[in-house]
Amino acid sequence: MKLYYDKWEKNLDFGSELEINIQEKAIFLSYFKQLNQKEYSVLTLKGNVNSLTIGGGNGVYICYFTIGDNEAFFNLISVMHSDLTDEIEVVCGGQAGLFEPKFVVSYEVVVEAIMYFIENETMNPKLIWKKT
Repeated sequence: MKLYYDKWEKNLDFGSELEINIQEKAIFLSYFKQLNQKEYSVLTLKGNVNSLTIGGGNGVYICYFTIGDNEAFFNLISVMHSDLTDEIEVVCGGQAGLFEPKFVVSYEVVVEAIMYFIENETMNPKLIWKKT
């Protein structure tokens, strides 16, 4: 499995990719924990066919699943901010964006999505996904 990540210095991205054995789950989580919406704002786990992308940091994340070569996209949905109506700003890929509260998920939910993806290279069926 490949892990792609960004690393911003001023306005330049010095991110890279790593080939990681799926048995080394701690490596995936260590990169996820680095997301801070500043120098680290996005990472993608790429399996043989599908991928999982996480953006954000500091307790607010967006997460989406991609089938194949951009054949279909699914956003991870959360009830974490179900009482909010205003969009939430999340930095992903070095750029701030406004997202509906239902697309902003917690650290714990993203960890569930990551761990399932590492083992199965698909969406965790216990989580809520919405096709875009």
